[in-house]
Amino acid sequence: MELLPRLTARSVAGAVRLAGAGQASSMPGKVVNRLFPGYLAAHARRLTEGFAVVTGTNGKTTTANMAARALADAGRDLVHNSEGANLMSGIATAFARRPEARFALLEIDEAIVPAALDALGRPRVVVLANLFRDQLDRYGEVDRLAAGWLAALRPLTGTVLVANADDPIVAWVARESGCLTVFFGVDVRDGRAEREVSDVTICPRCSTMLEYTSRWLSQLGDYRCPSCGFARPPRDLEARGLRTVAGHAEAELAAGELRLRVPGLYNVYNALAALALTRRLGVEPAAALASFAAYQPVFGRWSRVRRDGLTVQVNLVKNPAGMNQTLRALGEVEGAKTLLFVLNDNIADGRDISWIWDADIEELLPAAELVVTTGTRRHEMALRLSYAGVPDERLETVSSVADGLALAAAQGAAEVYLLPTYTALKEVRATLAGWEVVHQ
Repeated sequence: MELLPRLTARSVAGAVRLAGAGQASSMPGKVVNRLFPGYLAAHARRLTEGFAVVTGTNGKTTTANMAARALADAGRDLVHNSEGANLMSGIATAFARRPEARFALLEIDEAIVPAALDALGRPRVVVLANLFRDQLDRYGEVDRLAAGWLAALRPLTGTVLVANADDPIVAWVARESGCLTVFFGVDVRDGRAEREVSDVTICPRCSTMLEYTSRWLSQLGDYRCPSCGFARPPRDLEARGLRTVAGHAEAELAAGELRLRVPGLYNVYNALAALALTRRLGVEPAAALASFAAYQPVFGRWSRVRRDGLTVQVNLVKNPAGMNQTLRALGEVEGAKTLLFVLNDNIADGRDISWIWDADIEELLPAAELVVTTGTRRHEMALRLSYAGVPDERLETVSSVADGLALAAAQGAAEVYLLPTYTALKEVRATLAGWEVVHQ
């Protein structure tokens, strides 16, 4: 049963690469799942050390890759869908690539958690990172996803949750699930994002309006319900003293100092989730923190490349919360900037692009010498930036990523921050193929 699916996946992957059609992280699994419907369940049963799951709206890929780095550094043998192919097809592809691995670390799309756990069985650990509005035309509101999570988690006995205490809907799911939970969070309390659009405004238990003493990222903050007493739970793992040093995020933990090679509050959250996960899997915190300090971002998550004096830093943006945090992180980076936005509306992005109007671009857009838009909805992105106050003489619209980079180079830019939506990453990857990777 195992050999034929693996050979099938290998053949399909070879054909995909030969055709230059991508990384072959999804199509092999699609074919295998269609031809061998029981493959996922059968392979999951062969994992003698079980599996762990990372899910949520933002940060899944970075969290899972940080954790995978720490596990690998500790000598653990694992299979991991590292490219972010987080549907059933991506999981099947990963299994077929590493058939002998005893443990699996699986990034799973937030909308398919019930179906995935039904197929795979009981995980050892599940990371619940966050729930933000994303692709409303496909996923609906966050409470719908939360209900699916809760229904999938309640029957699990022995599974440990690693949950974001600062997200009220995630904390509610964790508490209602009955699972043993390790809560993580940050100590910010400076009110710096109190006007930011929130994706959760009412108590998930009784529907009363939540009250915040401080709120720092969408609905993430220090909250309580004045009616039923539901409140932010105590954190088992908390980051304090958050700061940005030379474009890198740092924070203080009880286990030691967290140093990352990427900026942003949300990357601190990613690291906290990865630290709690790896600790449950037997990696000492000091060792995990050392791994995180050396961790290089994967493509599209603050990855950097360089050619002919032009450096390009790429970070995926796909919803208001992610856009806000990316712009806030860029505002903390010194030096002249050129921004290149790539807005697509393909199926995997979500056809509805109205989310760009919910992002706090007016307040958070950093000063830039040039702002360029491209993608299938480049004109709408340009309009949004114009309303945000970008002067016409600094705002340009082009037909491709390559044209945008050429324009930036022609105007003497040294550093371009490229912010694509999900499907735009394919064009970005093709455009930057062969550029020198810059280790941070």
